[in-house]
Amino acid sequence: MRESKRIYLRQVVFEDYQVLLEWENNPENWEVSGTKTPFSEEEIIDFIVEQANFRDTGQLRLMICVSENSTPVGAVDLFDIDEEKGTAGVGILVDRQENRRKGYASDALDLLKAVAKDLFSLNRLNCTIHSYNIGSIRLFEKSGFRLAERNITPGIDQYTCRL
Repeated sequence: MRESKRIYLRQVVFEDYQVLLEWENNPENWEVSGTKTPFSEEEIIDFIVEQANFRDTGQLRLMICVSENSTPVGAVDLFDIDEEKGTAGVGILVDRQENRRKGYASDALDLLKAVAKDLFSLNRLNCTIHSYNIGSIRLFEKSGFRLAERNITPGIDQYTCRL
């Protein structure tokens, strides 16, 4: 477990399936996640089981929890982990509007960078962001990500961060 003053990151556990089902099936989150159809409860449970073998799946999801009450407010992912090349993709979600702009996502990215370096010996993280998503661009730039490629597909930019 990694922690800051405001939040901590922890592995996904079975008891998270309801909150993950809610987050993954919220159409407001689909545009940034690439989801096109709802997930079933079985698919979410299978995903949680797979997280126990993150080295085999190449994806690690960590829950973002508020330190003062242990409430999960979001998740942060490393995906397409390539330990040989030292790279991975990054995704982050803070689900509810009332939990945004409190520093949770910024803290989570900083903690995730330490996990990427310590657990996987990664040296570069990448993320894709819609060019109109100014909040995400600011978040990732504040965390040390820089524009690497504009319009990898129309309206989507690639950002990268060296660790």
